[in-house]
Amino acid sequence: MSKSSTTSFHTLPVELFYRILDHQSEYTIVFSMRNICRRFNRIIDSYDRYQTLTTLNLAYTRIEDQGVQYLADGLKDNKTLRELNLNENKIGDEGIQCLANALKNNTSLTILGLVYNYIGCKGAQYLAGALEGNQSLTILQLGCNKIGYEGAQYIANMLKENTTLTGLELESNEIKDEGARFLADALKTNTVSVKFSYSLSRIHTIMKFNLGANRIKVRGAQYLADLLSKNTTLIELEIWGNEIGNDGVQYIADTLSNNRTLTHLDLGRNSIGEQGLLSLAPALQSNTTLIELNLRQNCTTTQGEQYFMDTLGNNRTLKALWLQYHLYRPK
Repeated sequence: MSKSSTTSFHTLPVELFYRILDHQSEYTIVFSMRNICRRFNRIIDSYDRYQTLTTLNLAYTRIEDQGVQYLADGLKDNKTLRELNLNENKIGDEGIQCLANALKNNTSLTILGLVYNYIGCKGAQYLAGALEGNQSLTILQLGCNKIGYEGAQYIANMLKENTTLTGLELESNEIKDEGARFLADALKTNTVSVKFSYSLSRIHTIMKFNLGANRIKVRGAQYLADLLSKNTTLIELEIWGNEIGNDGVQYIADTLSNNRTLTHLDLGRNSIGEQGLLSLAPALQSNTTLIELNLRQNCTTTQGEQYFMDTLGNNRTLKALWLQYHLYRPK
């Protein structure tokens, strides 16, 4: 009589598992094959494609809240993934709660894209709670959601504790002037201790900030101008599409005269007219750091723009100036 042997899932050779994984997409490996059992987790951890997986693009895959729950389970113990793109996936607050729980344990992810989802105030609260203690994420892309000014307050409170974020994108989130106030106040105190020689100094961490299309208007521009007068590390600021008008740009101009860190400023689509250009002209004559300034889609005339450009003769740092009718690139 011949003897028969039974092979179970727990005794299959590792090489066979590798052959199975060879035919799976990165999406499937991270999304569906984690946490089947401890042995399979260890095998996946040792699999070469998984070990070298640093970027995962799941944009437009419609994973929604349920899919994020599965993904979050894989993220908790992942040590290789650096960039995760979840843009436009109909992810709501429930899915963000699962993702936030994973971020509390994850120590490798540096860039997280969540643009064009259904994230509201509650989702912002979940993310903020996770990022207060997170020590790896450097860029958070949260644009085109609906966190509102209340969600902005949660993000602002997180910024007072977080010491690793350097880029924050919050465009088109209905934040308004009240949310701008919360965020501007937080960025005044968003610092980390750094030792230089024998002294201990505190420096701000956020360097790139996008607050475009949030209807912050004149009062919001005033809050951000006050921020620029105190913050010493912000190099890129985008506040396009915020209806700040001539009065709002006056506040920005007043602080640009003395600001020595900002290199890129986007003021497009803000109903800025000739008076706004006249406010900016003296500021740009004395500013020595701004490299690019966007003033496209405003309410200026070709004659006003020409006069504005003629006043910039003493500026030696501006490399590109976009206007409604002109592109100014000094030689």
